[in-house]
Amino acid sequence: MMRRRQQGVALITAVLIVALVTAAAVAMAARQQVDIRRSSNILNNDQAYLFALGAEDYARNVLEWDGDRTKGNPDVDHLGEAWAQTVSVPVEGAMLNGSVQDLQGRFNLNALVDANGQQNPVMAARFRKLLELLGLNVDIAEAVVDWIDADDNPRPGFGGAEDDFYMLQEPPYRAANTLMDSASELRLIRGVDDEAYQKLAPFVTALPDPGARINVNTAPAEVLAALEQNLTLQIGKDLVEAREADEFATIAEFTGHNLLANHQIDPNMVDVKSSFFRVDAVAEFDQTVARLHSLLKRDGGKVEVLMRSRGAF
Repeated sequence: MMRRRQQGVALITAVLIVALVTAAAVAMAARQQVDIRRSSNILNNDQAYLFALGAEDYARNVLEWDGDRTKGNPDVDHLGEAWAQTVSVPVEGAMLNGSVQDLQGRFNLNALVDANGQQNPVMAARFRKLLELLGLNVDIAEAVVDWIDADDNPRPGFGGAEDDFYMLQEPPYRAANTLMDSASELRLIRGVDDEAYQKLAPFVTALPDPGARINVNTAPAEVLAALEQNLTLQIGKDLVEAREADEFATIAEFTGHNLLANHQIDPNMVDVKSSFFRVDAVAEFDQTVARLHSLLKRDGGKVEVLMRSRGAF
């Protein structure tokens, strides 16, 4: 009887050992599969990112070609040129989608302050006009100026905001008091909720050169209408329609257009060519998607990358 009991205990012990070993083996195999998949995802993500960089390089080549006087037309940039066309091509097992946007076709938020870090009243008036055309609160202009200007004093009125406002938020933070690196900083500014940001985003940018002029060949109707206080959105739409038939070859051709006969457009604020562009590249590779946004600056036939952002710009 004792021997049978010992045999039963030994059998149970053996079964337990086998069960533990089996569980450990299954756990190790599962962990191995997870590690393999993680490594595969990292590799695929890196490869997708490299494909996206290839799209950026392609865009640089197109812009360089367009800026080369012996090949393209560096004196005029418009939406009918090669750089403005969306590209979607399969390459080496991946799918590349890319587009180039002329950032000088948008209102430059950094132009709201002058070289001394104080409000530029002319550009502030233009921004308020743009906000009005988009159906947004014009007080946002005061908050944006406070975000960029060099001092800590809130602008008078209901829209200004400096540290005394932002430090009471949850979590607290400070006003930048310097030029914006990205227009996405608007999300931090008083009065700009998600709805307002989504309305503004297609019409604004944050360029490192506050003096960059607006390209009238690529600017949307709302930005064109904001060039002068008495311009209407309909005139902006008519100007867009006119340039679609034949782009503006010179600044004088734009300012002297019959649609602007009763309006005074400062020729120093507009241009028909651009230097700043944004490349939006999406690479899909083996169920992995890489999104790359690059800020490019073109100087003649040379294009350099000023900033890159993955995921969002």
